[in-house]
Amino acid sequence: MSDPRPKPNVLVCGYTGSGKTSLLQAFCSEGVVPEDAIGHGEPETFEFNSYESEQVMFRDSRGMEMGQREDEFIEYVQDFVRRNQRSNLVEKHIHILWYCIAGDRARVTSCDKTLIAELFPTTIVVVTKNDIVRPRQRKEITEEILSTGVAEEDVVLVSAEDQSGLGRLLERTQELMPRAQQAAFEALLRRREEEYRELGDMAADEAIKRGVSKAAGLSLIPLVDMPLLVDNQHKMIAAIGAAYGFAVSTRTIERFMKGIGVGAAGMLLSRFIFPLKAPIAAGVTYSLGRTAQEWFQSEMALPERELKRIYELNRKQLPGKTDTPQE
Repeated sequence: MSDPRPKPNVLVCGYTGSGKTSLLQAFCSEGVVPEDAIGHGEPETFEFNSYESEQVMFRDSRGMEMGQREDEFIEYVQDFVRRNQRSNLVEKHIHILWYCIAGDRARVTSCDKTLIAELFPTTIVVVTKNDIVRPRQRKEITEEILSTGVAEEDVVLVSAEDQSGLGRLLERTQELMPRAQQAAFEALLRRREEEYRELGDMAADEAIKRGVSKAAGLSLIPLVDMPLLVDNQHKMIAAIGAAYGFAVSTRTIERFMKGIGVGAAGMLLSRFIFPLKAPIAAGVTYSLGRTAQEWFQSEMALPERELKRIYELNRKQLPGKTDTPQE
């Protein structure tokens, strides 16, 4: 049975000729990364290509060419990342960047350093072609990478030719993946949080308006039972909670009512008894609704003292203190 969970996405970047596509060919099944995708002196990967193994989705970027402006390349890659991270499809989110540097060049350019620092928060620097790198070159390029502030465990030397270092690269990627996936999810939440909050506020406002309107209507019915008014308030509170994604139980409503103060609740109920008028019923329901809204906005984390303070402020909207409840 296939794994239904989204595969982690690894973005692979670097200069043209840095060994990116050869590296991917070593991880994917035969034929997934075609031979003609490997450049021989000329860039072959002009856009982002996707190569899928059984466990991982690799995204191969167009190689940066010598002399190309680094700010253009950074924007090109970051725009691709932004488009994927903004997607509602979790399977499109980029989790880890493999930044490739050809080891046989024995140098790390200033552009390499900028790209490593700015392209993506979770990056492994992959030094390719290790099989043809001389010991002195290997030492120099390693020291140069470490001088940029990259952690030693995040620098991996590999060779697609003799497959050395590939296991270590996968191990380090696996170690970083939970943190990287969590970071991607948190970034998605931050981007969408304001939108979700606005939608929740709109739904909560509608729930309060419905609750207030129904309370006013119920209060005009002769000899209406108090439980009907209380039931309306409880349904309103549950609807406000649902607007922010909370499944509101009877226990949750009791907790809220206790938080605003049993004495205050009793005072409100007594005010309904006589005279039973629409402005009073609407005002009480309104003050409860607005207080409940702020409580759910805080994810029910407001301390009782703060909850009571907010409730008292909302009580000022009760009829007799203002003519009508303010929306």
